[in-house]
Amino acid sequence: MLELDVSSAIERAGITFYHVQAMVVASTMWIYISVVVTAEPFFLQGLDKRMQLTDWEVGIVAASRGVGCMFGNLIIGRLADIIGRIPCIAGGLAFTAAFTLLGGIKAGGLPLLLLSRFGVGLAGAGVLMTISTLFAEICPSASRGRFVALMHIFWPAGIVLCVWLVPQYSEDEWRELMLISGAPGFVLAPLAYCLLHESPRYLLLSGQKERAKSVLMSISKYTLEPFTLAEPTEEKGDPAGWRSVFGAEYGMVVTAPLMVCFFALNYASTGTFLWLNEYMLTLDFSEAEIQHEYNLIAVAQALAVLVAVLFIDHVERRRTLGITFVLAGASMIAAVSQPEEHGAVAMLFVLACFWEEIIWLTLYIVAGEVYPSVIRNTASGLLMGPNRIGGVISSILGQRLMQEDPALPFALHGALLIAGGAAAFMLRTDKTGKELTDQM
Repeated sequence: MLELDVSSAIERAGITFYHVQAMVVASTMWIYISVVVTAEPFFLQGLDKRMQLTDWEVGIVAASRGVGCMFGNLIIGRLADIIGRIPCIAGGLAFTAAFTLLGGIKAGGLPLLLLSRFGVGLAGAGVLMTISTLFAEICPSASRGRFVALMHIFWPAGIVLCVWLVPQYSEDEWRELMLISGAPGFVLAPLAYCLLHESPRYLLLSGQKERAKSVLMSISKYTLEPFTLAEPTEEKGDPAGWRSVFGAEYGMVVTAPLMVCFFALNYASTGTFLWLNEYMLTLDFSEAEIQHEYNLIAVAQALAVLVAVLFIDHVERRRTLGITFVLAGASMIAAVSQPEEHGAVAMLFVLACFWEEIIWLTLYIVAGEVYPSVIRNTASGLLMGPNRIGGVISSILGQRLMQEDPALPFALHGALLIAGGAAAFMLRTDKTGKELTDQM
């Protein structure tokens, strides 16, 4: 009987109806978490008056989700390599819903609101990261980048939905908005658990060889000829996982450059997301113009995904990252250089968000490819988690910088993005169109 390793079986199966079904399920998760997160700057506006908070406390509320994201990447990143991808995805969706609903409890005050935003960040970040890992592990190498990239189109779809949803509620009804946006997670969690297969790579590495083979047959819709599943032939690495991420093989040539990239992008994108609304108000943009800007950003992000899908599996990831980082930084700096030109300001911010979206999806692809399956989600969590501190710093520092000069936060964003581009060119490992490794 034919003997195949897990990578060969996935390559032979190719893209099947299961991949389409899994993409539909994943798309609803991305839209859901996008809505939960995108609602944040709208309820932060005026929060100081509604809850009698200081500017510092408003900044802490904004930063609490970023802190949660950091812990979510680290904790769920490691858990998914221990208990599996699917339990972490389903559990993360349920916890996202629960923590969002906590923020709608009026009696809780500031402490419960902080816990709510922290929990949303923790669970939501873990879900998105682990979905990307799952798709990287079940897709053939020639299509892996396109499938992981395509998921990102559903983030701007969530933004559009949120922009439509938010005006249905007044500023005083922000708690009701949190309740409505959070509840669907309780439906999505069991759907994910029932409709998605566990990663066959994880199953094989955890000693569940027959189940791994069964999943491979199911993914292929039983088009694979009868085969026996081979054990991974490479030597097992450090079971603790994280030490290998910073070891000689990956430390300076993969991990360090990617950590700089993630820090720069987290700082810039979080700050722009939180303070763009306020910056445009200081330039006397109307509420209608600001809403139109968010719609344009959503369209640009969706277009960025479609553009990336066309070339992501054909161009070296390192080059894609380096070039788009520099273009995003230059667009951001140009956007605040002529504040009196409203049309130019609006379009340059849209352009910066276009390039940032390509950076995000490329980083997610790279993080899910360059490390072996035995430590893949742990490594992704270590890359994404600690560097969420960039978003936390941006949340707190941005409020202060806005008071000094509204353009300062965005100029700093641009400079950091250009620095991220320099780091991307230092990356030395590339998996474009290549099979993934499972063991060290």
